[in-house]
Amino acid sequence: MVILLQKISSSLYKKLNIKDSKKLSEKQREMIFPEIQKLADQGKLIYTVSSVSHEEIDAWGMTKSLNQAIKR
Repeated sequence: MVILLQKISSSLYKKLNIKDSKKLSEKQREMIFPEIQKLADQGKLIYTVSSVSHEEIDAWGMTKSLNQAIKR
């Protein structure tokens, strides 16, 4: 999971308690996702979910794989 939060208030960062999404455990990701959905429902942020397979990461490397996930 990669979380990109742009142009939102620092209070939302604090509410989600996200400093580096790459360091979140699976359990932490599962715990914050409902809050992300709630904020999106309130129109406070927009999110999308995308993924790449480990085969794609192995073939393309991390940077290209992330770019592909963002484009999807």
